[in-house]
Amino acid sequence: MFTDGLPTTDRGSRRVRSRRQLLALLGGTASVGLAGGTLPADEPSSVTHSATVRVDEPVELTARGVPAGAELEVVLEGECTTGETFGAAVTVATETETLSLNDAPLVGGDVPAGLDVPTTGALIQFADAPWAAYTGAVADPERWPPETSLTYRVVADDRTLGALTLSRWHPFTRVTEPPGDLVGRVFEPPSGGAGPGVLVLHGADGTPQDHVAALLAHHGFTAFALEYVDGPGLPASVVEVPVAYVTAAIDWLGDHERVAGDRIGVWGVGRGGELGLLVGSLSDEVGPVVSVGGSGILWEGGAVRGSPAGTVAWALDDDPRAPLAVATEAGQDRHERYTAAIAAAGARELTAATIPVERIDGPVLLVSGEDDAVWPSARLHAHARERLATRGHPSFDHLRYADAGHRLPQPYLPLRGTAGETAGGTLAGNAEAAHAHWPRVLGTLATLQ
Repeated sequence: MFTDGLPTTDRGSRRVRSRRQLLALLGGTASVGLAGGTLPADEPSSVTHSATVRVDEPVELTARGVPAGAELEVVLEGECTTGETFGAAVTVATETETLSLNDAPLVGGDVPAGLDVPTTGALIQFADAPWAAYTGAVADPERWPPETSLTYRVVADDRTLGALTLSRWHPFTRVTEPPGDLVGRVFEPPSGGAGPGVLVLHGADGTPQDHVAALLAHHGFTAFALEYVDGPGLPASVVEVPVAYVTAAIDWLGDHERVAGDRIGVWGVGRGGELGLLVGSLSDEVGPVVSVGGSGILWEGGAVRGSPAGTVAWALDDDPRAPLAVATEAGQDRHERYTAAIAAAGARELTAATIPVERIDGPVLLVSGEDDAVWPSARLHAHARERLATRGHPSFDHLRYADAGHRLPQPYLPLRGTAGETAGGTLAGNAEAAHAHWPRVLGTLATLQ
């Protein structure tokens, strides 16, 4: 359908300009310099910015000299690590001869109109790229390509008016493994210096959150993706996980040569969010805590994965707290079982199972999808928020996304074919939540600096 992007000439009464007149790519975040893309070497360009951006870095695409009052197609094209091609396209309406893609009204295509995500990033999120093919994930841990080249094309009447290629690099950096009984990987800032330490906790399925830790490293943190189940010497599932193992990881990270500061931040997802809130309430070494899809209520061991009832998830000596048991009513899905358990619990039981989050000595960020299909994280986090408010904690927030599910990835990654598709939320809701929550995560952890 599309041409190869060579310069075009007059067609009838409509003048169609060549590529070098059309595209300039400006990008970056508030804390990062401008980034951009490249045009073919034989066509001079005013673009002088870097042709490479971080995978979570938003970009602006501006096309100048386009037909005013027209409908143009903007096409994204890329290639997976498997060699498969992927892409997405939108139709935008122009008012003037300058098109700012992220501001232009969408009138059709793969990205829904009104989506609160920059269109340059939304095209990636809605691309027809299976997650595993895009990432090259073949085993544990997931393996990411060092970079992905994406081409944005501006098309009018089946003619490519201009094209620009952008390289997005994925955040793998220097990785070290901890000594002794600790299992996981430490991702260090590429600058070579020290950065604030962050402990990264996976969910109940045991999948290491290496990509999160690596991305945090590229934001200046020294991040330790700790494994606490399903590894050498570790429990097979979330049953009797020693809290002392996690606090030992915090102590070790605090003494790491590439860690600056006297406090450690914690980021956790799912049951890792529950664990992070618990550890933050117990350890004086912990500062800010981020819980994504987690819980302010303690649950019995293995509750998400269906392990034997009557066990504790987190083993702690002299622990006065008593986790709630999950309801086992026939015909109930996982979400309903948790809701039923909360409804059945008396005030004393609920109080005994509530994490004393007010003891966390740093900002607390709770992130929930209200359409979470795994468990009612918005409600479970609401208990934590209420306790933070009534006990006078100085800094906390609860981000709730109506159409998002359990798994909220980092922004500007393909969302099709991910575990998140079966964990609740709509594609649009998960895309918006991914875009909106990540800067808040970085801001919360940045209080360590």
